[in-house]
Amino acid sequence: MPRFWAMIRGDQFRVTRETGEQDTGFYVCRITEAADQQAALMRLHDEIAQELKTLPFKRTPGSLIEIEEIETIPTGNEDFRETGFIIFDD
Repeated sequence: MPRFWAMIRGDQFRVTRETGEQDTGFYVCRITEAADQQAALMRLHDEIAQELKTLPFKRTPGSLIEIEEIETIPTGNEDFRETGFIIFDD
């Protein structure tokens, strides 16, 4: 099954910090396997939604998750791209 790398952006989430609640966003890069790109997009949305349940983010009425970039990982290229999670202030 093909593997896909994606860069995903989340905007307008609320997080509690020492100074109080603050609007924040994030970028996350993930790799997933799926039959095709459309199936990968659906799977990535589901995976990120589940991951957010384990993090201290609260959805707001304006919260948005958008897949900004998705690429097929070439066969045999295990080090194609990295994964990670970066938080930024809105």
